[in-house]
Amino acid sequence: MKALLTLIIGFSIVLTSLGGPTNETTTALGEPLLTRSYKISADTFVRNLKQLAPPKSGESNQDLLTRFFKDKHIEIQKPAAVFLDEKKDRLLVRMTKADQDKVELLIQKIVNTK
Repeated sequence: MKALLTLIIGFSIVLTSLGGPTNETTTALGEPLLTRSYKISADTFVRNLKQLAPPKSGESNQDLLTRFFKDKHIEIQKPAAVFLDEKKDRLLVRMTKADQDKVELLIQKIVNTK
């Protein structure tokens, strides 16, 4: 049942990102935002992220990820968003295509850290 729900949510996110000009969320510069979902092992992902960017006192994992992206010159300003769902082992990213490509490379770097 959980797998079916995850599949439905995943498809709805993908279909949302495929909407036409009347549905698109855009940045202030008029660039369309795309949503990508990444299946991750949250424990491993967070552990590796903490190796690459040691957390500050009281910083949540979500805040750490946001700071890591900012340090790598990826600004997350509304309506763009990043959501780390540790319970469902999912990372949702809503950004411009150029930033999505940069984020994908950073996610691979985090996942492949040993």
